[in-house]
Amino acid sequence: MSEKEIVETGIYVRCSRTKPFS
Repeated sequence: MSEKEIVETGIYVRCSRTKPFS
């Protein structure tokens, strides 16, 4: 896992916690 992927995953997790896409 590259550093960029880790950053993007962290942003995705934060956004999905704020407003879940379910």
